[in-house]
Amino acid sequence: MSKTQFLEMILKLAGFENIKVELDRIDTGVEYQGSGERKVGEETEVIEFQAMGFECAVGNLLGILYDTVDIDFEANAAILFEH
Repeated sequence: MSKTQFLEMILKLAGFENIKVELDRIDTGVEYQGSGERKVGEETEVIEFQAMGFECAVGNLLGILYDTVDIDFEANAAILFEH
């Protein structure tokens, strides 16, 4: 599994769709950017993250998800891996 696929999986487990994760190689390292959407009632919630380096991207994404309400990783994982 690549690093971008790992970040995508975290978003999938959090219940997000329309996921995009990209990386750009620049002089100082690798910059990761990503986004996803999920339905919350009638509204669409959008999440975006950006960080230099894989470890920082994972930390940034998990920090954002920690502050996001109503994410059920266990139920999402059961649905995702049931197929």
